[in-house]
Amino acid sequence: MVSPHHQHTRHLEKPQSMGTSQRKGNRWLRRILVQCATVAVKARNSQIRLFYLRIRGRRGHKIAMVATARKLLGIIWHLLITGEEYIDKHYVKKTMTKSRKETLKLALKEAIPLLRQAEYTIIGLG
Repeated sequence: MVSPHHQHTRHLEKPQSMGTSQRKGNRWLRRILVQCATVAVKARNSQIRLFYLRIRGRRGHKIAMVATARKLLGIIWHLLITGEEYIDKHYVKKTMTKSRKETLKLALKEAIPLLRQAEYTIIGLG
């Protein structure tokens, strides 16, 4: 049980720190990474956006943005070191479906050389 004296002074206690942001390093790089994170979280159905939303739900927008920028930096570093290509499988699955019009344009581009090879004359592509 808390004594009455401690109840009145409890509000004077220093609040617990939730951690500090690191101010070390290149401030311009940090600023650019946060801008990149801002753009990355706008991509629907991406792993980066899901990461941001998970952190934002617990810690708020600003902290989530900085955490996302830090995650992007880790991804960039890994890609540079290993030489791999970044493919967000979750994003590709949901967004990479071709529209019918794009499919027809692609089919036409492939068909024209075949028709010319078969000695057909093609007039007026529009």
